Amino acid sequence: MRRALLAGSPPQVADAIWRAAAYTQADLEALTEPLPQGLGLVLRRLLQPRPDARYQTARELATDLRRWLGEGDAYGQEEAAAELHDMAKRAHEVMLELCMRRPRGLQASGEAVSTNEPCG
Repeated sequence: MRRALLAGSPPQVADAIWRAAAYTQADLEALTEPLPQGLGLVLRRLLQPRPDARYQTARELATDLRRWLGEGDAYGQEEAAAELHDMAKRAHEVMLELCMRRPRGLQASGEAVSTNEPCG
């Protein structure tokens, strides 16, 4: 706590350090009880007082979080872009079915789209 204050950290940081240091295992159990079981287990391991009882690597933490989320692989920028592309394509198909037009200036596949296309 003293180091946090000497380093110019906000008082909330020192308070959080003090509370974390003063937590008992019972406090930790009560804090994580309302959470889903898998997430509670991850948080309890993160907040263990003994360093050797905590995650030793970020990879271990990521593995447990993915397991809790039900995912086998990481979800990164490429996956997000692919999902967004698929959603936009499906939205366009629905708009065509409903005879709706894209807003002016919105592009599809890099080409400008005319809003004056006939519906049908």
